[in-house]
Amino acid sequence: MDHTEQKRAKRVNPKERIDVINFIGGDVLAQIVNLSESGMMLASRQKFTDDQMFQTLLVVEGHELSVGLECVWSETQESGMTFGGFMIIDISSNDHARLQHYIASHD
Repeated sequence: MDHTEQKRAKRVNPKERIDVINFIGGDVLAQIVNLSESGMMLASRQKFTDDQMFQTLLVVEGHELSVGLECVWSETQESGMTFGGFMIIDISSNDHARLQHYIASHD
């Protein structure tokens, strides 16, 4: 899937802070900037590299979702903040349904 296909997915900008937790180590990897069914943009002080993969946990509407992510692009700002686009590569059907509900209810 190319960037134009990914951009077509409905995206929401969460009003609340949603931390993305690195499953290995349990540390906060980043915060969600925007979210779609197929991926998310993250902001972090940590640098990401293209093709880097993470198994993550995030809490959406009180539900802990386990989500496998792959970095498809990243850009580090002069401020030291890194933004990255991540594709969802692994999510259970139950967690996917919860994610769909969250996106549909946050216009």
